Amino acid sequence: MSEIKQKALDFFKSNAEIKEVFATSDGFLFTKKGDATDHAKVLDADNPKVERFGNTLTDFVEETFEKAKLSIAELKAIKTKAVAEYTELFGFAPEQKLSAKDIQKLIDAKKAESSNENN
Repeated sequence: MSEIKQKALDFFKSNAEIKEVFATSDGFLFTKKGDATDHAKVLDADNPKVERFGNTLTDFVEETFEKAKLSIAELKAIKTKAVAEYTELFGFAPEQKLSAKDIQKLIDAKKAESSNENN
């Protein structure tokens, strides 16, 4: 896992209420994209780079599966959490054959859609 990604994950562990952070190439995290972009311009005015990390399973679960050997119990816990969140959001359970990662992608898409409707 990249150092910046690990830093974002650690941040979310301490700040569960924050939904997303934006990182610059020097490793600083910002809760506002504009602040991150302004800082990135100081680092490289011609090519400011900002990376977004959301506080969801999707942003971290893929790399976790690749890097760590999770137990069956841990995999079930991840899926149970995703199913519960999906059920709360949609009002019904997802198809059983979907993986936790696929369920989380559907949740993220629905939240993004809702966010766009509210703006």
